Amino acid sequence: MEKPELILLTEGTDQHKVLLLINGYTSDKYSHPTAFVPEVKALQSIGWQGAIYLLWWNASRSSAPLYRTITPAHWQIVKQRAERTGIDYFAEIINQVKDKEISIIAHSLGVRLVYYGLLNITPSDFSIRDVILFGGAIRRNKREWPVVAQNIQGRLYNFYNRDDSVLNFIYKVAEFRTHSPCGQKPIEVDNPNIYNINLTGVFKKRKIDNHTGYWTILTDILQSEKWPNIE
Repeated sequence: MEKPELILLTEGTDQHKVLLLINGYTSDKYSHPTAFVPEVKALQSIGWQGAIYLLWWNASRSSAPLYRTITPAHWQIVKQRAERTGIDYFAEIINQVKDKEISIIAHSLGVRLVYYGLLNITPSDFSIRDVILFGGAIRRNKREWPVVAQNIQGRLYNFYNRDDSVLNFIYKVAEFRTHSPCGQKPIEVDNPNIYNINLTGVFKKRKIDNHTGYWTILTDILQSEKWPNIE
């Protein structure tokens, strides 16, 4: 498994805050820092002034040629990789910016990485503010969600789309249709720091890719929750 990297996208003007962007399943478009130029500009346009980093991990490639296409088998490989990356490397990665206030935007299996990463950190060692989840590929009824929310200082936003085709097919087939992911339905936890936001209607209206389209409407999504300028 390739070791994840923390790659600086822009330094920003606020030296006390950093934002980590974490790519999702088979997001080849977002596997290189230059692909995030539009997102960086969009984030700055709505008031983000801190540094922005890409937390890159191998969300696509497999050493087995048979599994280089989107299949349930390939999903299982990358799913396990996301979990191990969160457990083994997340704390080490964010330790590089531990003296900053950290916010996170994660997509798809990147959400799984963050989930396991937050479960396995010592909260007092870091200042993690807000965590924003797009199309999360992890069970919405995981019993540790309250612990994840407790390990951050701000809010956990779960943006979901009921019509997400990747989660509706690949995820459910790979998981034997036994449960739903938080990228399709609300996180099943009554917690004041967890906010579930249904974007199904927005995706239909905008006619964008129903799994990766979160990046396309990034500013609209964040401004709807008055992020990052929450009062």
